[in-house]
Amino acid sequence: MDFRPAPGRPMSDSEAAAEAERILRTEFRNQPQTAAPAPVPTSFRDETPLPAFGSTPPVLQPETRTVLAWAAGTAVASIGIGAGITGAGCGAWLVLHLAAVTLGSVSQHTEQTARGFFGRITNR
Repeated sequence: MDFRPAPGRPMSDSEAAAEAERILRTEFRNQPQTAAPAPVPTSFRDETPLPAFGSTPPVLQPETRTVLAWAAGTAVASIGIGAGITGAGCGAWLVLHLAAVTLGSVSQHTEQTARGFFGRITNR
């Protein structure tokens, strides 16, 4: 670039705009205007025809997977334990729900027990 501002004096807005316009005109004067580039495909579809089925007969593929006895037993035991714990949890919820054990009744019972151990509570 051949522009050097005067030392100690900043350019005004109009001077800066004129200088920017001059630089753009001189730098991009000889470049041809080009159109936007053609879009580049980002996928490919194979249009070749599929091969015809051959005359080879199907081959028997025997099942060879086996499950070890201890693995099957562990799986069954895990399911049984999970079902049992779930049943016990549902039963406990039902008992507590039907007995109407709420936080208020638990705290009242705790307060009565504390009075029995420590005498009369006088914070009221």
